[in-house]
Order: sequence, then C-alpha cells, then structure tokens
Amino acid sequence: MKSHAVVFGVANNDCYPEVLLNSIPVPDLVTNTNDMQVVMQMLIDRVNMFDKTNVGVMSIACNTLHILLPKLQKLTNIPFVSMIDVVVGDVIKKGYKKVGLLASPTTIKTRLYQQALQAQDVRVGIPTREQIIDLGNIIQNIISGKSNQKLPLIEIANDLVKSSKVEAIILGCTELPLVFPRRFRVPVLNSIDILASKLVNYYYKKEEL
Repeated sequence: MKSHAVVFGVANNDCYPEVLLNSIPVPDLVTNTNDMQVVMQMLIDRVNMFDKTNVGVMSIACNTLHILLPKLQKLTNIPFVSMIDVVVGDVIKKGYKKVGLLASPTTIKTRLYQQALQAQDVRVGIPTREQIIDLGNIIQNIISGKSNQKLPLIEIANDLVKSSKVEAIILGCTELPLVFPRRFRVPVLNSIDILASKLVNYYYKKEEL
C-alpha cells in the first residue's frame, strides 16, 4: 500500500481497487497435463461466477494455467490480462534480444513464452532436459514448504546464463521468486510482479490492456 501512495498518490481507503480473489485448489499441472480437463472445468466454473460480477478485468496468477487462457477468454466478454503477454511486453520495453526462461516443465514444453517472445524476434534460452526435470522438482518442493531450493535453482540459472548468453532471466513460475534472489548476475523478470504492476497501472492510469 505504501507503493500505491507514493506512485499513484493514494490517500484514502476508497482510493484502492476492489479485488475479488478466488484461490482455487486445482490439481497439479507443473510436470504433466493429465488432469487438464478437471482443471479446465474448475476454471470454467470460476469464470462463470465472475461473469456475474461487475469486474473490469480478470487475470490468472499462474503461468502454467495460461495454456487454458484462450479457451477461457471465449467464455466471457470480460478481458483477461495475460501474464505471458505482459512479461513479453516488459522484455520488449527493456530492449532485451535474448532472455532465459525458468519455468515449470509444462510451461516450457508447451512453449507459452517461446512462441510469444519469438514472435517479437526475441530469442529464448531454456535449461537442459535434465534441468527442466529438476525445475519441476524444485517447484514441487517449494509448494510443499521446503525452503532449501535456492542453491539448485541458482545453479540452473547460472548454467543458463553461461551456455545461452542471455541478457535477463524470466521467472516464469510464481513459486520461483519465493527462493530466487532479487539481485542476480543478470536482470530478473518476476512474472507475478510484472502482472501486478500492469493491473495496478490499468486501474489507476487507465492503461490499455
């Protein structure tokens, strides 16, 4: 809230946006898509629920679940703010020509970020096959409350910087910033922070989506 006051001049309670939050215990899609239909139906139910409210926009605070976003958007006239799109926009704004991607195995395998970035002529470095498996384990461990995942994650990131010569690293999974250092040898793009910033700027500055 302090940042809202400083950046947007918020002074009173009624200056803050109303946020409707729905935390959904969906089955895990981090490493595979076996439960895709179950997850899809759960999200459809929530979209239908929000469709009855007066919300201006919707967003999904999970990178991996964006594989379902095109289908979900067809169900409602309320616009979704895509985390993938806003991160790609941030990459373009900052002028990076090659970035590294740390994300869930499903996000990497479905090429959510790779396709969007390559469409903007940005090259993408990804970890090795073995490291992608390791990323899945790291993410699962973070979800289960194991906090000793920082060193193996940094090791993968360092290898990516060295092997692919990337200019920045995208943390394309919302669990990873919980253990990844804010300061690294190259700039770090935190997908959830970038999404939150876009939503706040949309509310206060009426930025286009």
